[in-house]
Amino acid sequence: MYTIRTTVTTTTIGTVIAQLWNPHATARITVVEFFILFNATPGADSAVSFVATNTRGTPGSTDTPSIIHHSQCAIAPPSGVLLDKAPFSVMPAVAGDLDTGWYLRVRAGSGILRRVNHLIVPGHGLGLWQLVATAGYYDLGFSWYEESAPIIISGGDFPTVQRPQ
Repeated sequence: MYTIRTTVTTTTIGTVIAQLWNPHATARITVVEFFILFNATPGADSAVSFVATNTRGTPGSTDTPSIIHHSQCAIAPPSGVLLDKAPFSVMPAVAGDLDTGWYLRVRAGSGILRRVNHLIVPGHGLGLWQLVATAGYYDLGFSWYEESAPIIISGGDFPTVQRPQ
């Protein structure tokens, strides 16, 4: 499993504030956990939701997960997954809403932790959409598993199939 954490500052309603993007041609990613919280007290309540994206857009900055983001520090993400952050000069194309959203209260440290099960197919992303126009300095993170092709090890009369962890 992989986990990445970052910070994002945003003020614009109806925009993607962060996106976990899968650039790989065949590997699939399953997001299993997500958190978001305010790092500073905002002027008003805020709300966000997940959206599916089918173009990457042009992010203001990108975090690239590496071997240190693996739960056992064993391997960098084979998919080459990227965490893109606002402000986007070209917004990712939103393919659809994935939930109704969550509200964050007006106080530093308020936030949510959600167990999810969102599949990101190759060449797509999971975006975080800002539902209300509140200036926010967010701390957010994603945890995910990666799928890849099985490894076939020949031996004896029958091949043995092992799935990478």
